[in-house]
Amino acid sequence: MNKIETIIKKSLTKKGYKVLKNGWPDLLVADGEGNPFFIEVKAGTDRLRGPQKAMLQMLTDLGLQVFIVAETNNLYQQDKDFPDLKLYNSKIDINRIETISEYLLRIKKEIIIDTLKKYNNDQIKTADHLGITHRQLRYAISKFWH
Repeated sequence: MNKIETIIKKSLTKKGYKVLKNGWPDLLVADGEGNPFFIEVKAGTDRLRGPQKAMLQMLTDLGLQVFIVAETNNLYQQDKDFPDLKLYNSKIDINRIETISEYLLRIKKEIIIDTLKKYNNDQIKTADHLGITHRQLRYAISKFWH
């Protein structure tokens, strides 16, 4: 950090703000409607570091979606040191070529399924949780399952 950044960080921290500089996800993505989400990419045995976990936790606490794209399924079990980290881990199949559109549709479908399960298939609560209208949710369900 340069001198000015250090002064600003110290000042904000004194006032009770949580200030993070390191650990940003690899990609900031906006879907076709301009809704932002983040993707952290991990290859091989690469794991999340402390600053990354703190940043990803802050982003999810702010209501932003954070995805982990990994080559293996077992890298991102709930970490006992960070039990509140709410990350969505979606395994990428390196044996199958997948376009980014196919990948995004697949993870959106998985999010809808997980959220429907969380709210016992209550579509109104699911739509509210996802920040979409009930009509948009019904459309997505019809698109994914028909």
